[in-house]
Amino acid sequence: MTQVPPQVNSCAVVGLGLIGGSFALRMLQLGVAVHGWDPDAETRTQAAAAGIQIAETISALPRTDLALLAGPTSTVVDQLRRGEVPQATVLIDACSAKGVIADAALGSGLTHLVPCHPMAGTEHSGFAAAQADLLTDAVWAITPVPGNDLESIHTALSTVVGAFESRAALISPQVHDEAVAAVSHVPHATGQALVRGVLRSAHPDLTAALAAGSFRDATRVLRGDVDKTVELLTQNRGAVLEQLAALTEDLNHLQSLLSDEQDDAVHDWFAHAPEVGAGERSLPLDSGADLAELLEAGAEGYLVTGLGAQLTLVRPTSS
Repeated sequence: MTQVPPQVNSCAVVGLGLIGGSFALRMLQLGVAVHGWDPDAETRTQAAAAGIQIAETISALPRTDLALLAGPTSTVVDQLRRGEVPQATVLIDACSAKGVIADAALGSGLTHLVPCHPMAGTEHSGFAAAQADLLTDAVWAITPVPGNDLESIHTALSTVVGAFESRAALISPQVHDEAVAAVSHVPHATGQALVRGVLRSAHPDLTAALAAGSFRDATRVLRGDVDKTVELLTQNRGAVLEQLAALTEDLNHLQSLLSDEQDDAVHDWFAHAPEVGAGERSLPLDSGADLAELLEAGAEGYLVTGLGAQLTLVRPTSS
């Protein structure tokens, strides 16, 4: 059931693009007073027309119960390092890399920041593309850092699971970055490698004309902003490098199998990994020990799907 946390009557959003704008529209839809700022004048005008109360600067934003930093990761890191953030009881972000965010927040003593990352979006950008339901019914990563109090984590969880009707992966920043490197960041690189393969083929125009659904699906992520794609990889550099090395080794192995005509081994290479079994657990979040157990469960694929005296965690089967 949709429910805004009772302690969140107002929020601020810094960065009113696709993600920040969608967050703001959802909160407006649920009756929360929404304030915002964006460096782009046209974006500020569009957001004001939608009912968001626009401030001239970040520092001019009023104190709110919750605030979201939704700019590019490098921008948010700079804001955190400078302490250029809205006044809010609880601060969250929406960046796709969490290690650099956690380091910047801790370095500035911003212990009320609970890093978040909604696993949702489109190839479009800007407030004009924002939708009130873009971030709903999705999986959000919530990556608590040392110094976060349990009440702040509860607020972030309640916002994600309640207001956005989503599931939350409660995990460490490191676990998050390792996982998204595999399923989000490196796929941008592999998609670009496929496009480059078309260009270097003997008949590139014909090759492009023959491209069908599998090629379009594998390269869909490249239809967005190139600068944003590059930032995905550079802000999560360590985990991306590890995944690229493993991928290169795996492809080299496949190349060897094909070259040696080991077709049975090629079949095994393509065989799907065993599915992860479904499961359900209930755990409290009343102490640091509880949080540690929840982080372990999150790393095992359990998602928070319900709130109450105990959190409901569900692990779906892998596909």
